[in-house]
Amino acid sequence: MPSVCMNSAVSRQKQVLECEPSTSGRAFRAWCNAGRAGKVVVYASASEGAAPVYIMPPVTDPATEKEWLQLQMLEWLNEEWSAPTTVEPHVKLAEATAMAYMKARASGQNDMTDILLALSTELSTSFDFFETFTDPFEVSNKAIEVLMLRDGADVCCAHEADKARVGRVSDTFRAQRS
Repeated sequence: MPSVCMNSAVSRQKQVLECEPSTSGRAFRAWCNAGRAGKVVVYASASEGAAPVYIMPPVTDPATEKEWLQLQMLEWLNEEWSAPTTVEPHVKLAEATAMAYMKARASGQNDMTDILLALSTELSTSFDFFETFTDPFEVSNKAIEVLMLRDGADVCCAHEADKARVGRVSDTFRAQRS
């Protein structure tokens, strides 16, 4: 069976390192090294109508992962709604988003679609969005987008400003930690 990694950010025709049958038996999974060191991206083949699947390995440093995502979300919220300074509802929402993400990861979820649904469900039931001018679905989608951008994935419809912000905030985060 010919296999290629479907991640255009990595390579259009990268050879698959390992294949395994999916549980449905309808498609295979291709494991490819991609993005940050230690990350693995899993894609279902495009044959038989299977949609690509983005899988993340277990989190190795939960505190750092939570802090990074919280900072990314806070910057996005402040920039998106032109807050001249950090506002308390944004701080609380960024923290709630990072906590919901870590809860999903701690429960063993590593498929981005499952994480997206877990985030939107958790945020819709545990956070009051009244003061934020956004909703759990927009926030969850943005969290997944920044995680995938960090990993070097080709994210559909990501604006250049979003890509630049993820890079800028990541650089600042690394500098603060060193």
